[in-house]
Amino acid sequence: MLSLILSALLSLSFGAFVERPDEHNHEWEKIQRTDPSTPIDLVFALKQQNTQEIRDLLLKVSTPSSDQYGQHLSMPEILEMTKPTDETTYIIKNWLISNGIKSSQIENATPNG
Repeated sequence: MLSLILSALLSLSFGAFVERPDEHNHEWEKIQRTDPSTPIDLVFALKQQNTQEIRDLLLKVSTPSSDQYGQHLSMPEILEMTKPTDETTYIIKNWLISNGIKSSQIENATPNG
């Protein structure tokens, strides 16, 4: 359980994967036009909040001399702390709706936002 929480925390803000454009030199070939009624799934990554606080807490619960040592958060607590703000979610959903997407077609890809 601890390794799962640590993995989730570390993936929040400790590092970023940067892909170099030249690593994937795909040559696309147009075969035919796609049927306009074919649905396309899009995923929007919204900015997480409190990532610095999560980092600080991770260090505290992992440092034996800390008074918070061993007091790990549960995954639901971490998700609640880092979920995008309601305002951010509202803005994105309204933008999608204003551009013709039905609200019934919009769903959260993750439980926290």
